[in-house]
Amino acid sequence: MKVLVDTNVILDVCFERAEFQDDAKKIFALIEQKKLKGCISSTVATDIYYMARKQFKNKEKALWTITRISQLFKILKADEKSIKQAIALHWSDFEDSVQYAVAKRSHVKAIITRNTKDYAHSHIPVYTPKEFLELTYS
Repeated sequence: MKVLVDTNVILDVCFERAEFQDDAKKIFALIEQKKLKGCISSTVATDIYYMARKQFKNKEKALWTITRISQLFKILKADEKSIKQAIALHWSDFEDSVQYAVAKRSHVKAIITRNTKDYAHSHIPVYTPKEFLELTYS
């Protein structure tokens, strides 16, 4: 199953966020085991690098982080058409509207995020990591 993994879930693993990392790590493990095809948008790649550089205060560690993410996840193109579709959605969070537009154009079957409310108008099923694991792997 092809899923788009939102920035917050990836950062939960990268930054070892205690409250959220267990379920996020399980999603990563399913992707590593090829039980899921994990995807991110190209905009997420730059966001993760920026946040990792800020968090770690170390360019090499930030580059290592984004290298690892790019090896694990397929990076979907956020192109002009995706940006225009995101603008037309008029969602309150533009970043999430871009994620959604990229996911929709790439025929993703689910979006995994901790901010499900930001995707209230999604026509693609949206789950928290915990919900996704309970629904598909319990």
